[in-house]
Amino acid sequence: MEEYMKTLLEQIRCKSARKLVEKEIREHILEQYEENLEAGMDETCAMEAAVEDMGSPVETGIALDAIHRPQMSWGMLIIIGVISFFSILIQVLVGNGNPTLGNGHMLRHLFHVLLGFAMMLLVYRLDYSKIGRYAKRITGMACTVLLAASYLGITASVNGAQAWIPTPFAPLSIPALLLFAVPLYGGILYSYYGTGYTGLFKSILWIIPPIWVAFLVPKISLAVTLLFFQGILLSVALWKNWFQVKKYWVLGGFWGSILTFPAILVMLGKKFGWIAQYQMERLALYLGQAESDTSSAFYFLRDGVKECRLWGAAEIENPLIETGQSYFSDFLISFVGTNYGILAAVLLILLILAVVVKGISIVVKQKNKLGRIMGIGCGIVFLGELCLHVFTCIGWFPPMASFLPFFSYGGSSLVVLYMMLGLMLSVYRYKNLLPAEKKRKQTAAGQISA
Repeated sequence: MEEYMKTLLEQIRCKSARKLVEKEIREHILEQYEENLEAGMDETCAMEAAVEDMGSPVETGIALDAIHRPQMSWGMLIIIGVISFFSILIQVLVGNGNPTLGNGHMLRHLFHVLLGFAMMLLVYRLDYSKIGRYAKRITGMACTVLLAASYLGITASVNGAQAWIPTPFAPLSIPALLLFAVPLYGGILYSYYGTGYTGLFKSILWIIPPIWVAFLVPKISLAVTLLFFQGILLSVALWKNWFQVKKYWVLGGFWGSILTFPAILVMLGKKFGWIAQYQMERLALYLGQAESDTSSAFYFLRDGVKECRLWGAAEIENPLIETGQSYFSDFLISFVGTNYGILAAVLLILLILAVVVKGISIVVKQKNKLGRIMGIGCGIVFLGELCLHVFTCIGWFPPMASFLPFFSYGGSSLVVLYMMLGLMLSVYRYKNLLPAEKKRKQTAAGQISA
């Protein structure tokens, strides 16, 4: 059998697939071997017959090589290419419409789109299971570094915000880096699969570190966003009965606590001075406890956007441009809607939904639970960021920093989202190279058994 296995495995070009193929073929041979013994054959003849039944090792190896090889979702790659083209086009239109931005604006965006695409392909080549396996270490080390940077005051100020890590090349956005916490949290959830209430409690504790970092930046909206994103991912794990607990009770208690968390956060922040005065004023404005100036960004987003035409520019002055606010990033959809019409804005949203739906569809079909939960985590980030940006731009949320995935002008955020696409593509790449896990149960002693 060993000679047969050696010849067969030589035909498998992907090293990652060889262990899976070897395990699969050995099991088939041993099953046939047992049947031959039961049929009355002696051990030597039984093994020879079992190996012979597998056919030529070369032909079998070539057939298995065609199955167990890295995959690429070309359909998704084409959609990403189309989105990248329109992303560059939108920022070219922004640059041409505002001479003060200059060619540098367009060139920087082009550079980050190309860099993001390259990083996406790099992450696609990585084995996502190794990232998931060390998710706790990666999250712990990253949050420790970011917390140390915040406490020691070594963060860089960009546009007045102390939310950047200085590097020799360019500052890295801490809020953008924190988005990685969501798919990494999927790996953490997987590590506690089948561990009952103990694992569930530990999983909930792992939600805290990235939120703590966001709170110190300070980015209160990001802290709440991360809480909801990770909470949704935890809910997926609970719904799939990963922890073997009373999921309905746990889900009710968890989300009941989550929905009261923002109110508690505001009260504590107001009492201990954690929330800046402008943030309290913004909250009062959003809750209707303060009147907005008709020339303010909030008034424009909430009321002025109603003047948008189905197609073409609206006859309305855009205070976002006059005040120099990041209309080409934080409020891009409102810029597109007022300058090119509602249909143009809807087209951008549909393009993003196309790549998100395609990405989620390829990861939920995976047999490997780790790949599935990490891919879903990426999808939650895309959908969440899209909703946050759109709701901000139509005045449902107060004006805040938001990012329209792939289209908003930006460096770190744009590259990070492309890397998440790479992670989803990596899940697809290894769909025939990593096995589906055996179902695990929690024993009375609390140990996990296959």
